Amino acid sequence: MSRSNLLRKVKKSSGISASQFIRQVRLKKAMELLGETSLTASEVSFKVGFASTSYFTKCFREYYGYPPGEVGKQGDAENNGGGLSTRQRQLAAIMFTDIAGYTSLMQQDEKKAFAYRERHQSAIMAFKHAYLGEVDEAMAQLKEFSKLRNIQYWFLLMEIDPLIEPVKSHPDFEKVMKSIKDGFWEDHAKLRNVLEEKELL
Repeated sequence: MSRSNLLRKVKKSSGISASQFIRQVRLKKAMELLGETSLTASEVSFKVGFASTSYFTKCFREYYGYPPGEVGKQGDAENNGGGLSTRQRQLAAIMFTDIAGYTSLMQQDEKKAFAYRERHQSAIMAFKHAYLGEVDEAMAQLKEFSKLRNIQYWFLLMEIDPLIEPVKSHPDFEKVMKSIKDGFWEDHAKLRNVLEEKELL
């Protein structure tokens, strides 16, 4: 896929340009860091990819309605003034991780990137449906995902992610998560032995 085609697809799916989309993701991550760490606005600006602190402050103020230095003073008001709730920030982080991994792979091997995206789509959709409160749809996607083998380790942590919380009440949730874990450890028996020997599991 050419760069221009990728940019067009981002614009079509998100309604904003790729640069605006990336800037929004960076600003959302900045809000998370400012609210949950003791990092300064300057440190956060560089951490999320802004080369200039003044430009970061300008963008932050335009997006949230107040400068980054006031995040602590805003308290819960940040969720009512254009900011994001914790759940929304977590969803953005998941989406950013997926987009970043996919984009990086796309630059190396387009065919492999599409396969990677397709392979993990059911897990990503499970998070999306859970976030939207669509429990049955989320569970259907988790069931599809449980059929996959050789998955990445972080998928084992799904059950402790706050985004998946609404799905835990589903009668099949524990069985499906057990299937995902069992499949992973069956594929990674050597890793499990090492972790158990070191008492890390």
